[in-house]
Amino acid sequence: EILSGLVGSEMCIRDSIKFDGTLIQQLTNDTFIDNIFEDLLTNLKNYGKITIATQVESPKVMSVLWKYGIGMVQGFYLQAPAKEMKYEF
Repeated sequence: EILSGLVGSEMCIRDSIKFDGTLIQQLTNDTFIDNIFEDLLTNLKNYGKITIATQVESPKVMSVLWKYGIGMVQGFYLQAPAKEMKYEF
């Protein structure tokens, strides 16, 4: 498993992991990063971690994140910053 040592050691002390938007924005542009990210999410879920993606700014990225099993998303695609969440599913 890719990065299992990292997930098993340093990340054990955290309940949630928030991914930097720079990584998130690269997901649909680089197959290598996509594969590593998918493996990382799988490992984090196996350890019971909540995963959060930031700077989600397109439906393509949102689709990839849901496919890989991300826990939560933040970004302008969902909603610009506001005091309250406004959404319809």
